[in-house]
Amino acid sequence: MSTANSACAQSSQNSTDPPPPSASIRQRTDITWNYVTDIKNPDGKKWIKCDFCQKNFKGGGIHRVKLHLAKKKGDVVESKSKITQGALYA
Repeated sequence: MSTANSACAQSSQNSTDPPPPSASIRQRTDITWNYVTDIKNPDGKKWIKCDFCQKNFKGGGIHRVKLHLAKKKGDVVESKSKITQGALYA
């Protein structure tokens, strides 16, 4: 029984799997990040800037920018720029 346990322990140590990603590094997989720029305001806080109309978003994350780019009325100011639907879904 002890040889089986030691063999199992060796195989787990020789594993070539990469270590799990750090929780502090977050992947930006959303396509909307291609149309915005991260900026810092004079106070050092992070904002998101729309590359089409140059509007700054102080909060709300990428979801709020998506609503802006899709020209959804209500929760956000709709984009005044000429954004084609193809650009949004490319």
